[in-house]
Amino acid sequence: MGSPIAKAVTGSSIAIVLYFDAMGRATPRLYYQDLDLHLRERYYDSSLSTWVIGDFNPGVQPRGTPISAEVIQGGDVDINVIWRDSRGRAMASSWSKSLGWDILSPNGGRALTVGGLNEQDSSWWAGE
Repeated sequence: MGSPIAKAVTGSSIAIVLYFDAMGRATPRLYYQDLDLHLRERYYDSSLSTWVIGDFNPGVQPRGTPISAEVIQGGDVDINVIWRDSRGRAMASSWSKSLGWDILSPNGGRALTVGGLNEQDSSWWAGE
């Protein structure tokens, strides 16, 4: 067993994606909640042969918030990370080749919308 990548708070969700850059190189990216309750990103930097902390940081979130991530192929957006804020709303941040992370506010992310419907007014996400 290798050395730990990061320390996550007890009860943290984790999400991991395999991101392929323009040259076809695979980079694993890990999303988790650290001991101070910040959501964080770690990715493997093959040039350094180690895991490094990424720029994703939407701030402090509720302990144990669900976290999910997906890779989008094509277009400018490459990675979406989704979590729940303290009011139970689904929040999201996207990483694009041209702009990096789009975290728009100090309380972290933007309210998730699907097809023009604001998720905070819907119960589909929580399976209610």
